[in-house]
Amino acid sequence: MAKKNKIILAAIDLGSYSIKILLGQIDQQTHKVVPITSLIIPSQGVRRGSVVEPFLFNQTIQKILQYLKLKKIYIDNLVIGLNGDYLDGQLSLGILRFNKMTHIIDINDLHRIKNEVQKLKLSPNRHILQSLSNSYSLDGQKNILNPLGLNALRLEMESYVVSVSTPVVAQIEKIFNNNGFKINNLSLSSFAAAQVLLSEEQKNFGTLVLDIGFQTSNLMIFADNQVRLLKIFNIGSQHITNDLAVGLKIDLNLAEKLKLQFNDLGKDIQRSVFLKADDQTYKFKIEDINMIIEARLEDFIDLIKNSLRSLGPNFSLPGGIILTGGGSKLTNLTDFFSLKMNLACQILRPNFQNFKVNTIIDKQDLSAVEGLLYLDKFYVNEFNYFDSILNKNQPENFIKKWLKF
Repeated sequence: MAKKNKIILAAIDLGSYSIKILLGQIDQQTHKVVPITSLIIPSQGVRRGSVVEPFLFNQTIQKILQYLKLKKIYIDNLVIGLNGDYLDGQLSLGILRFNKMTHIIDINDLHRIKNEVQKLKLSPNRHILQSLSNSYSLDGQKNILNPLGLNALRLEMESYVVSVSTPVVAQIEKIFNNNGFKINNLSLSSFAAAQVLLSEEQKNFGTLVLDIGFQTSNLMIFADNQVRLLKIFNIGSQHITNDLAVGLKIDLNLAEKLKLQFNDLGKDIQRSVFLKADDQTYKFKIEDINMIIEARLEDFIDLIKNSLRSLGPNFSLPGGIILTGGGSKLTNLTDFFSLKMNLACQILRPNFQNFKVNTIIDKQDLSAVEGLLYLDKFYVNEFNYFDSILNKNQPENFIKKWLKF
């Protein structure tokens, strides 16, 4: 039910704290995606990215539907971003051998080798969600990004493959479908965010992306233009709030407000801070707040260091650490990570051109949905045509136009 001459795209990032939505349309002259509006609503019935209370989650989706109907927006393509401990990633290798040296690699070979890569032994309740990055080797020559048109006797493809819990995805799809939404694609949210945040240099030379969510966090490491590692941690910004509530003996709402307004992380200051809430003024010692927050952040540091060890003693990160996600809003967080990891650390936000983001939404919250909205560009560039939402619903010549994006 799309408006005539308009192709409306929608990206939804499913979080445990909130659901972020970004809508866009394709410019018929430039064939580029143009964001048109954004929305954020509290998440209900979701825990660690999984639907645990279908009735509440269904109510949340109905609110989205009501908003779209009110704005008279009809969606052609819906992409959903997933986060949670029901996701897992691993490297997989596919190999094709040809009969003669004059064999020229074509698109059918890329289809075949991806099928080889995805022949993983997974438990019955899991299936492959997506391949995050591909690296090809021709007759032993490694790190070839585009083998099309080249001659080879042996083609190898190394890909970082993400698997997902089938029941979790089935529950999400069922609720969206029952509300009249047609899901065209599912993706790892943090991967989508990384595509719009990282430069080619950062992905090539080595960069760690830490997406700090409400209840879980995703760590992704890029090197040689590939995803080298994916880790899902059952720790997020909510744990800092909980620690403050317990340690300072205050309620969760006050603890969350204190966390977001605290400006002295990592500072050795012997004084107090004052916080007004509900017509009362509360007094807290800075050293007490620091001790509580830093103790939890040390858990992040330990998890990151342990993850890096799995890549070998000589692995380095010239691109440093990139923080994103709602949990990265803690003031001075970059300085803390930089000091503890002895690496450059920064927070990146998407650069929306000619689009005024809703004032109630921080651009930092929209990194994942912007990446999800543009996801087909990255799939096409990776030659994953059969994963492309546009390939499923639009003519082939329309996909070719996206190559110019």
